[in-house]
Amino acid sequence: FKYSIKELQENDHLTCGGPLINSVVFINQYNIYCLASNDKHLSFYENIDHTLVRRFSVPDNIYFVIVFGEGSPHFRLVCASTNGHIY
Repeated sequence: FKYSIKELQENDHLTCGGPLINSVVFINQYNIYCLASNDKHLSFYENIDHTLVRRFSVPDNIYFVIVFGEGSPHFRLVCASTNGHIY
């Protein structure tokens, strides 16, 4: 890690209403953020104007999100809950 905390700057501010955000991942291929919130939803926001693109209901509160195979046409978004479930 070659940067110190003093060198980091806030470039933009994304606000989504209400729920607590448990996890966030940026999907570079589509220039979007995926937010996992405590209301059992995955929400996808555009990086340019921060509009909500899509929102999905999930069976558990998701606390971990990662992207596998980004750049390929069939990448996978893997999510994990505190209940021990992986989606």
